[in-house]
Amino acid sequence: MKRAVMQPGRTSSRISASACDVRARRRFTLGASLCVTAILATCLAVQGVAAASPVRQYLLKHPSRQRCRAHYVKRTKTVKVKSHGSTRKVKETFCVYHSNGSGSPLTLKPVLLPPPAPKTASSTQSSGETPQEIVPAYRAGLQAYVYAAPLVDMGAKFQSDTSVTVPNHKGYAPVNQFSHVETIAGSGPGALAPDTETIYSQAWLELGSEGPQVVHVPATPGVFSVVALYSPYEENFANMGEGASRLSPPGNYVIAGPGQLTGQLQTEGMTIIHSPYNRVWVLPRTLVKGESELKNAIAIQAEMKLVPLSKWAAEGLSYEPPTPEVENPVPRSYHAPGTQANEDPLFFWTALGAALKQFEPPAADAEELATLATYGIGPGLSPASDPELGAGALDGLREAVREGRREVATLFHERLVAGFEVHNGWGVEAAGEYGTDYALRAMMNQFGLGALDPNVALYLFAESDRNGTELDGASTRYVVHYPASDFPVPVTGFWSLTAYTPNGFLVSNPAGRHTLGSGSELHYEADGSLNLYLQANEPTTPIGRENWLPASTGSFQLVQRMYGLDESAISPLLEGGPTAWTPPTILPCLEDGRTAEGWNCAE
Repeated sequence: MKRAVMQPGRTSSRISASACDVRARRRFTLGASLCVTAILATCLAVQGVAAASPVRQYLLKHPSRQRCRAHYVKRTKTVKVKSHGSTRKVKETFCVYHSNGSGSPLTLKPVLLPPPAPKTASSTQSSGETPQEIVPAYRAGLQAYVYAAPLVDMGAKFQSDTSVTVPNHKGYAPVNQFSHVETIAGSGPGALAPDTETIYSQAWLELGSEGPQVVHVPATPGVFSVVALYSPYEENFANMGEGASRLSPPGNYVIAGPGQLTGQLQTEGMTIIHSPYNRVWVLPRTLVKGESELKNAIAIQAEMKLVPLSKWAAEGLSYEPPTPEVENPVPRSYHAPGTQANEDPLFFWTALGAALKQFEPPAADAEELATLATYGIGPGLSPASDPELGAGALDGLREAVREGRREVATLFHERLVAGFEVHNGWGVEAAGEYGTDYALRAMMNQFGLGALDPNVALYLFAESDRNGTELDGASTRYVVHYPASDFPVPVTGFWSLTAYTPNGFLVSNPAGRHTLGSGSELHYEADGSLNLYLQANEPTTPIGRENWLPASTGSFQLVQRMYGLDESAISPLLEGGPTAWTPPTILPCLEDGRTAEGWNCAE
């Protein structure tokens, strides 16, 4: 294999740092040998921090300062590098996932991690600011970013979603009003990893200024529908509706903020849901089994209501929000401060300090916040105004913001690798309630915002076949095999399998088909098993077309959704093992048109 060649201090013109974000985390192989690919060799030189940054320069000069994560071991390899017409030998230092002997995937991870941070910022000041002081701040900043990103991103989302004066049926509405999206998610550039089986509504509640709000959850006999409530920390703290276990039943509920209706369980005959914060993200979703059921789902949306408790006695469900002086349905776009090219990344930490002050962190976060306070990060704090932090430490914190999303992507890949064998090649996580699992919360914020509690939905992710080779529709056809023992799938809502591009978009195809599942007309094998055919080209046989899920002509990913999972099946599926429901096996097709297990591929 030819190695990508780079000049020192420059990124490859063929493979950019952004490409590493998606591609480097996806190349791994099974067995005892290591495959050093050109992609990973290049990513080693560009991943971690920008090539021209002080942090990058320091790590390049001091490879011994690079530290591997848990379950990884350090390796050094001598390679030849061409520079200005000459060739010289250099040593590359990288981290490799260490197999536990059970056949877990081995993955090359060029992770540049500095040594532990000092106990106090003043200790770095005593010796003067040097590149060595940048590195601990960078490491602490990455830890802080993982903790902070969900809260800061939710603040930006709130600003964008409520920047209109009237609802526009695209997800935007003033505070304490619903916006109902009346279309099924499509493959447009604005739809990131969309769920094509439900239509969404959303609202943002501001309970401090407007007081408690009544939410009306309509009955939906035989139709999965859930109204989910989230805190600014993305905790799914309440769910109402039908079609899953432990849902509060349809009806009228009072959403009360801190200090409101304290100690009360009901008021005016309605159950009170006590929100931990005055700001609440309301995200209803309703099942749609194709365009034929869209009209019914839209009717369900129209029955959802938000009414100020102060207006309930007089107006009830007939309440209508006041008409604004100026009707503006066009939203403004907001982003997390400090994350754009022309902004100082320190703005991110200032925004975090303001958010932490506005929304008091959970008590369980005290230990984490005590660590981050060393670098001026915390409620009401800002590193930019901390007199004990020098220029070097601030540079490290800036780099952490720039590289934060890539850090989260790396954490996501590590979890996927760790559970590869346990879950038959899939990644399975319990989302919605995170506690102090800040990494999982950051991953869902970046890759699956609005994830539900496991009793409502579970999400399974795959980016490789059962052999550990990344999914690629340009070179391979696949059979996704569900054994007969998987049926009936233990859900009261629905299950589905959807293909996405590496960027999270639906796979565009002439058939307009993006999902297969419980709402599809499928052909089952004589033994009761199910084979879905995953390939870019449309099959030529009727059965092949019936069970065809179009794949992209390049890399792609799969998401299996399970809504309303039976309670008895949740823990076994999360833990894996012989008693658990088995995720399907993703099998590559061989040259003879069959899989290694003997299943025919689609013609």
